[in-house]
Amino acid sequence: MSSELKTNQLTLLISHAQLQEFKALRKISSSVQSDQLSQAIDLESISHSQISRRLRALPIKVSEMLIQKRFACLNKDEILANKGFEKDL
Repeated sequence: MSSELKTNQLTLLISHAQLQEFKALRKISSSVQSDQLSQAIDLESISHSQISRRLRALPIKVSEMLIQKRFACLNKDEILANKGFEKDL
């Protein structure tokens, strides 16, 4: 497993954090200790400060894409809820 946090790993980690509704970088970094998540993102461990540095260095285009995809998912869930469908988890 690699020790450098790559952009694809960061986006997966942040997506996971959003789904889990983690509010703190320390909680995100401790979640990597889960074997399943660690294997899924090919990352053995990461500190909260490393996550913070990578977020600051993340290209704005990647941030915009993540936000757009998140809003698209929220809008889809809202539309389905208004039509009486439950969101599949």
